Amino acid sequence: MNVEYLIRGLEMFERLRRLGPTSFQIILYMLQKGPYNDVSPSEISEKLNISSDSARKNIERLCKAGFLIRREKGSYILNLGVLLSAILISMRYKKIRNFIKKSKKQNKILKN
Repeated sequence: MNVEYLIRGLEMFERLRRLGPTSFQIILYMLQKGPYNDVSPSEISEKLNISSDSARKNIERLCKAGFLIRREKGSYILNLGVLLSAILISMRYKKIRNFIKKSKKQNKILKN
């Protein structure tokens, strides 16, 4: 199993856990609309009844965290690979974390 992939998945899971309620609402709205349908900040603002400034800031955070992809100017889609990776890792969080710790210990022993 590729440990680097699991580490990246854990990082994405941690980012997902730290998202605020508005960011979660945006992700849920985009999933319901259809993950490959473009969404604009103005649409998010209107549909979620939030300010356009809040919509833009949350979309920018989601892009920086890797959960959204900017397509055209003012157009965004979900990054399903990253989102699904974080969700799947969350289902086995403790086992994966322990596996990574063991792998790191084994690598240190091998290097010495």
